[in-house]
Amino acid sequence: MKYVVRKILTMILTLLAVTFFVFLSFHVISGDPATSMLGTEATPQKVAALREELGLNDPVLVQYGRWAAGLLHGDMGTSYSYRMPVTGMVANKIPVTITLTLMAFVLMVVISIPLGIYTAKHEGGVVDRIIYIINQIIMAIPPFFSGILITLIFGRIFKLFTPGGYVSYEKDFAGLFYIVCFYGHSQSWCEVLMGYLRSMNFHLSSGVV
Repeated sequence: MKYVVRKILTMILTLLAVTFFVFLSFHVISGDPATSMLGTEATPQKVAALREELGLNDPVLVQYGRWAAGLLHGDMGTSYSYRMPVTGMVANKIPVTITLTLMAFVLMVVISIPLGIYTAKHEGGVVDRIIYIINQIIMAIPPFFSGILITLIFGRIFKLFTPGGYVSYEKDFAGLFYIVCFYGHSQSWCEVLMGYLRSMNFHLSSGVV
Protein backbone atom coordinates (compact mmCIF):
# COMPACT_ATOMS: atom_id res chain seq x y z
CA MET A 1 0.00 0.00 0.00
CA LYS A 2 2.85 2.36 0.88
CA TYR A 3 4.45 1.59 -2.46
CA VAL A 4 1.28 2.56 -4.34
CA VAL A 5 0.88 5.77 -2.33
CA ARG A 6 4.53 6.67 -2.93
CA LYS A 7 4.17 6.08 -6.66
CA ILE A 8 1.01 8.20 -6.83
CA LEU A 9 2.68 11.05 -4.94
CA THR A 10 5.73 10.82 -7.19
CA MET A 11 3.50 10.94 -10.25
CA ILE A 12 1.65 14.00 -8.95
CA LEU A 13 4.89 15.83 -8.10
CA THR A 14 6.34 14.96 -11.51
CA LEU A 15 3.20 16.20 -13.23
CA LEU A 16 3.30 19.46 -11.28
CA ALA A 17 6.98 19.98 -12.03
CA VAL A 18 6.63 19.26 -15.75
CA THR A 19 3.56 21.44 -16.21
CA PHE A 20 5.14 24.29 -14.25
CA PHE A 21 8.34 24.30 -16.28
CA VAL A 22 6.38 24.11 -19.52
CA PHE A 23 4.19 26.97 -18.27
CA LEU A 24 7.31 28.91 -17.31
CA SER A 25 8.98 28.32 -20.67
CA PHE A 26 6.19 30.17 -22.47
CA HIS A 27 6.88 33.20 -20.28
CA VAL A 28 10.59 33.05 -21.07
CA ILE A 29 10.00 32.88 -24.82
CA SER A 30 10.00 36.32 -26.37
CA GLY A 31 6.68 37.69 -27.51
CA ASP A 32 3.63 39.19 -25.85
CA PRO A 33 0.32 37.31 -26.21
CA ALA A 34 -1.65 40.54 -25.83
CA THR A 35 0.27 42.21 -28.66
CA SER A 36 -0.14 39.12 -30.84
CA MET A 37 -3.90 38.98 -30.20
CA LEU A 38 -4.41 42.65 -31.02
CA GLY A 39 -2.32 42.49 -34.19
CA THR A 40 -2.22 45.69 -36.19
CA GLU A 41 -4.64 47.34 -33.78
CA ALA A 42 -2.17 47.07 -30.90
CA THR A 43 -1.47 50.28 -29.02
CA PRO A 44 0.27 50.67 -25.65
CA GLN A 45 -3.07 51.42 -24.00
CA LYS A 46 -4.89 48.47 -25.58
CA VAL A 47 -2.02 46.10 -24.85
CA ALA A 48 -1.90 47.18 -21.20
CA ALA A 49 -5.67 46.78 -20.86
CA LEU A 50 -5.68 43.33 -22.45
CA ARG A 51 -2.77 42.15 -20.33
CA GLU A 52 -4.66 43.23 -17.24
CA GLU A 53 -7.81 41.49 -18.46
CA LEU A 54 -5.93 38.25 -19.17
CA GLY A 55 -4.04 38.40 -15.89
CA LEU A 56 -0.67 38.51 -17.62
CA ASN A 57 0.61 41.13 -15.19
CA ASP A 58 0.30 38.71 -12.26
CA PRO A 59 3.37 36.79 -11.04
CA VAL A 60 4.09 33.54 -12.84
CA LEU A 61 3.26 31.46 -9.76
CA VAL A 62 -0.13 33.16 -9.49
CA GLN A 63 -0.86 32.56 -13.17
CA TYR A 64 0.19 28.91 -12.88
CA GLY A 65 -1.93 28.41 -9.78
CA ARG A 66 -4.95 29.91 -11.53
CA TRP A 67 -4.39 27.65 -14.54
CA ALA A 68 -3.89 24.54 -12.36
CA ALA A 69 -7.05 25.28 -10.37
CA GLY A 70 -9.01 25.66 -13.59
CA LEU A 71 -7.54 22.40 -14.91
CA LEU A 72 -8.89 20.53 -11.88
CA HIS A 73 -12.35 21.73 -12.91
CA GLY A 74 -11.86 20.73 -16.55
CA ASP A 75 -10.93 24.22 -17.75
CA MET A 76 -7.65 24.26 -19.70
CA GLY A 77 -7.81 27.95 -20.39
CA THR A 78 -8.21 29.85 -23.64
CA SER A 79 -5.89 29.65 -26.62
CA TYR A 80 -4.26 32.99 -27.36
CA SER A 81 -3.76 32.01 -31.00
CA TYR A 82 -7.23 30.64 -31.79
CA ARG A 83 -9.16 32.60 -29.15
CA MET A 84 -11.24 29.62 -28.14
CA PRO A 85 -11.31 27.24 -25.14
CA VAL A 86 -8.46 24.73 -25.19
CA THR A 87 -10.77 22.06 -23.78
CA GLY A 88 -12.97 22.25 -26.86
CA MET A 89 -9.98 22.15 -29.19
CA VAL A 90 -8.64 19.03 -27.48
CA ALA A 91 -12.07 17.37 -27.38
CA ASN A 92 -12.45 17.76 -31.15
CA LYS A 93 -9.20 15.88 -31.72
CA ILE A 94 -9.77 13.04 -29.25
CA PRO A 95 -11.77 10.82 -31.68
CA VAL A 96 -9.01 11.10 -34.29
CA THR A 97 -6.30 10.34 -31.72
CA ILE A 98 -8.16 7.33 -30.34
CA THR A 99 -8.77 6.02 -33.87
CA LEU A 100 -5.09 6.29 -34.80
CA THR A 101 -3.99 4.72 -31.52
CA LEU A 102 -6.35 1.76 -31.83
CA MET A 103 -5.42 1.23 -35.47
CA ALA A 104 -1.71 1.28 -34.61
CA PHE A 105 -2.33 -1.23 -31.81
CA VAL A 106 -4.26 -3.55 -34.12
CA LEU A 107 -1.53 -3.39 -36.75
CA MET A 108 1.10 -4.08 -34.10
CA VAL A 109 -0.75 -7.11 -32.74
CA VAL A 110 -1.66 -8.54 -36.14
CA ILE A 111 1.75 -8.03 -37.75
CA SER A 112 4.38 -7.59 -35.04
CA ILE A 113 3.66 -10.60 -32.84
CA PRO A 114 3.51 -13.21 -35.65
CA LEU A 115 6.65 -11.83 -37.31
CA GLY A 116 8.38 -11.51 -33.95
CA ILE A 117 7.69 -15.16 -33.16
CA TYR A 118 8.78 -16.22 -36.65
CA THR A 119 12.06 -14.30 -36.54
CA ALA A 120 12.76 -15.58 -33.02
CA LYS A 121 12.40 -19.16 -34.24
CA HIS A 122 14.51 -18.45 -37.32
CA GLU A 123 17.13 -16.18 -35.79
CA GLY A 124 19.90 -15.36 -38.23
CA GLY A 125 17.79 -16.32 -41.24
CA VAL A 126 17.02 -14.23 -44.30
CA VAL A 127 13.75 -12.84 -42.94
CA ASP A 128 15.35 -11.97 -39.61
CA ARG A 129 18.20 -10.11 -41.33
CA ILE A 130 15.83 -8.22 -43.63
CA ILE A 131 13.64 -7.14 -40.72
CA TYR A 132 16.73 -6.11 -38.76
CA ILE A 133 17.97 -3.94 -41.63
CA ILE A 134 14.54 -2.35 -42.14
CA ASN A 135 14.28 -1.74 -38.41
CA GLN A 136 17.65 0.02 -38.28
CA ILE A 137 16.77 2.21 -41.26
CA ILE A 138 13.41 3.24 -39.81
CA MET A 139 14.88 3.94 -36.37
CA ALA A 140 17.66 6.05 -37.92
CA ILE A 141 15.27 8.35 -39.80
CA PRO A 142 13.55 11.11 -37.76
CA PRO A 143 9.75 10.63 -37.71
CA PHE A 144 9.01 14.08 -39.12
CA PHE A 145 11.31 13.48 -42.09
CA SER A 146 10.07 9.98 -42.90
CA GLY A 147 6.50 11.30 -42.59
CA ILE A 148 7.27 13.92 -45.22
CA LEU A 149 8.83 11.29 -47.50
CA ILE A 150 5.85 8.95 -47.12
CA THR A 151 3.45 11.80 -47.87
CA LEU A 152 5.47 12.88 -50.89
CA ILE A 153 5.93 9.40 -52.39
CA PHE A 154 2.55 7.78 -51.70
CA GLY A 155 0.41 10.92 -51.59
CA ARG A 156 1.84 13.26 -54.20
CA ILE A 157 3.57 10.89 -56.62
CA PHE A 158 1.52 7.68 -56.52
CA LYS A 159 -1.64 9.47 -55.32
CA LEU A 160 -2.71 6.62 -53.06
CA PHE A 161 -4.28 9.12 -50.65
CA THR A 162 -4.94 12.81 -50.24
CA PRO A 163 -2.34 14.44 -47.97
CA GLY A 164 -4.07 15.88 -44.92
CA GLY A 165 -7.29 14.03 -45.66
CA TYR A 166 -9.23 12.37 -42.88
CA VAL A 167 -12.29 10.19 -43.27
CA SER A 168 -14.57 9.68 -40.28
CA TYR A 169 -15.32 6.07 -39.38
CA GLU A 170 -19.00 6.98 -39.35
CA LYS A 171 -18.88 7.87 -43.05
CA ASP A 172 -16.44 5.36 -44.49
CA PHE A 173 -14.62 2.90 -42.21
CA ALA A 174 -12.73 1.31 -45.12
CA GLY A 175 -11.60 4.75 -46.24
CA LEU A 176 -10.48 5.57 -42.71
CA PHE A 177 -8.49 2.34 -42.50
CA TYR A 178 -6.84 3.15 -45.81
CA ILE A 179 -5.89 6.66 -44.72
CA VAL A 180 -4.51 5.46 -41.40
CA CYS A 181 -2.46 2.68 -42.98
CA PHE A 182 -0.90 4.77 -45.73
CA TYR A 183 -0.79 8.21 -44.21
CA GLY A 184 -2.04 9.06 -40.75
CA HIS A 185 0.01 6.47 -38.91
CA SER A 186 2.24 5.01 -41.58
CA GLN A 187 5.53 6.10 -40.14
CA SER A 188 4.71 5.79 -36.46
CA TRP A 189 3.25 2.30 -36.65
CA CYS A 190 6.26 1.18 -38.70
CA GLU A 191 8.53 2.32 -35.87
CA VAL A 192 6.38 0.59 -33.27
CA LEU A 193 6.25 -2.51 -35.44
CA MET A 194 9.97 -2.80 -36.04
CA GLY A 195 10.95 -1.89 -32.51
CA TYR A 196 8.52 -4.44 -31.14
CA LEU A 197 9.78 -7.06 -33.56
CA ARG A 198 13.31 -6.72 -32.28
CA SER A 199 12.19 -6.77 -28.64
CA MET A 200 10.08 -9.87 -29.30
CA ASN A 201 13.03 -11.49 -31.05
CA PHE A 202 15.32 -10.71 -28.11
CA HIS A 203 12.93 -11.95 -25.44
CA LEU A 204 11.99 -15.12 -27.27
CA SER A 205 15.57 -16.04 -28.14
CA SER A 206 16.59 -15.31 -24.51
CA GLY A 207 13.90 -17.58 -23.17
CA VAL A 208 12.19 -14.72 -21.32
CA VAL A 209 8.85 -15.27 -23.07
